[in-house]
Amino acid sequence: MYKIYFNERKIILTEEDISSSTLQIYEFINKKNLHQQINKFISENKPNDITIYSPDTDNLFKEFSSFFKIINAAGGVVFNQKEEFLGIKRLGRWDLPKGKAEKGESPEITAIREVSEECGIKEKHIKITCELSPTYHTYYEKGSLKLKKTHWFKMCYTGITSPYPQLEEDIVETRWIKKKDADFFLKNTYTSLHDVIIESFS
Repeated sequence: MYKIYFNERKIILTEEDISSSTLQIYEFINKKNLHQQINKFISENKPNDITIYSPDTDNLFKEFSSFFKIINAAGGVVFNQKEEFLGIKRLGRWDLPKGKAEKGESPEITAIREVSEECGIKEKHIKITCELSPTYHTYYEKGSLKLKKTHWFKMCYTGITSPYPQLEEDIVETRWIKKKDADFFLKNTYTSLHDVIIESFS
């Protein structure tokens, strides 16, 4: 299953007709029909999600992706030795440190570099413990629609220096957050990050 976010709405790509998932469900017929469904979803801009199903979801996602310019990014859910995770506040909402990949970078290198830059902690004190599920979201840039795939990793921070925000990236606060206090983070973050946070707790 793939979830592609359009701000707070999403298109779900799945292998079967799950009637309970959304009110609008479509079968993948061909590329032309898929393009029409995507355009309709974007242009209507209604507060709803849709599901598109096909037995071959990888092929469905490949066809879906062909309508967008793909941007690769990576980030992390960073835990300290107290099992608190690191949140950043950017543009009025809570977020996780992440950023676009530079040429030739692996997702792992991108994730560690971005966490280091955005939170002011040294790369040598950031260790990846496992890979999490990626997220997908779309946005307009310079008149074209982009599809960003963000690779996520669960990380541990072994340093003693307190994180501090990268102000030039519009980050105004970094904070260690206890798992029991995660609700306040989830209530004021992007919907696409909910699954990432929950998966990192397991």
